[in-house]
Amino acid sequence: DVGVPDDNVAAVEATVAELGPIRYLVANAANGSLGMTDELTMEQWDETMQTHVRALLSLAQAARPSMREAGGGAIVAISSLGAARVYDAYSAFGTAKAAIETLVRYLAVEGGPEGIRANCVRGGVVLTDLFKEIPEWEAIAAAAAERAPLGAALDPAEIGEPAAFLLSDEARMVTGQTLCVDAGFTLPG
Repeated sequence: DVGVPDDNVAAVEATVAELGPIRYLVANAANGSLGMTDELTMEQWDETMQTHVRALLSLAQAARPSMREAGGGAIVAISSLGAARVYDAYSAFGTAKAAIETLVRYLAVEGGPEGIRANCVRGGVVLTDLFKEIPEWEAIAAAAAERAPLGAALDPAEIGEPAAFLLSDEARMVTGQTLCVDAGFTLPG
């Protein structure tokens, strides 16, 4: 459970024991509650923040010594358009994703002197299993594809590929950034 810091520490320790020092970390967990701000319970809010923000922090804290030992590393967190735009019933998710983007900047500044980079990929409408749990997901995906200049909602791999780039040596001078991958969805007025 990525919302439990001790589980994250154990996962990092097991990974290091089996594979050696960690060079790359991707924080991609998503879980929580959809609802308007006046509908959310504090438990739903806390669960969303734990799964997104607390998970990134605890994983980064646990992985940083290993990355330091490896001579550096890269962290990529997955965000969403809800970090910068308001969507119905997305207040907890959107707030958590905005917090992730802010935390990434702090991780970049603090880890930079140790050769540890941190970046975000802000995805548009991505056809994940979690997205497909939304009752109207097909209509939302079709509307997103119609709005986007590239005419598509995204496949999860279309977020994974930019994340892989940000982890790579080709992005060695990129840190503290949020790369928006949305098929141009946010461009039209």
